[in-house]
Amino acid sequence: MAQRGVRADFQSRGYFKVVVQDPTSKPLGESGGKQRILVVVPVSEGAQYRLKKLTLASVPPERSLNIPTATLREQFHLRPNDPFNVAEVRTGMERATQLYADHGYPEAQLQPETDIDEAAHQINLIIRVTEGDHKQP
Repeated sequence: MAQRGVRADFQSRGYFKVVVQDPTSKPLGESGGKQRILVVVPVSEGAQYRLKKLTLASVPPERSLNIPTATLREQFHLRPNDPFNVAEVRTGMERATQLYADHGYPEAQLQPETDIDEAAHQINLIIRVTEGDHKQP
């Protein structure tokens, strides 16, 4: 459980490939009637990655999106050269999915895809959008 929180924290700061190992604990004795414990979580953060480009693409590709890409792009609070923030990608996808639902596409699905440039430590993010059938909101 602690591993997920540590991993999420590092990934929110651009350490996309962070490796978090199992924590270890050591009792430190009592203080004020409460047991104190030291928890050590080994982390190999790796390189910090930055967003190179965010692309929104329709599935199937020959079909245009019913919501303008600029409007969808606004749902993601990431700009080129920002640290690649996994939590913000998830939140942006949730906002875009809700926007689709509000426009009569309750079955819209967004699928993230990453193209990683290891040499430059940059990530191109492609969000593949399957809108589904339109229903009157």
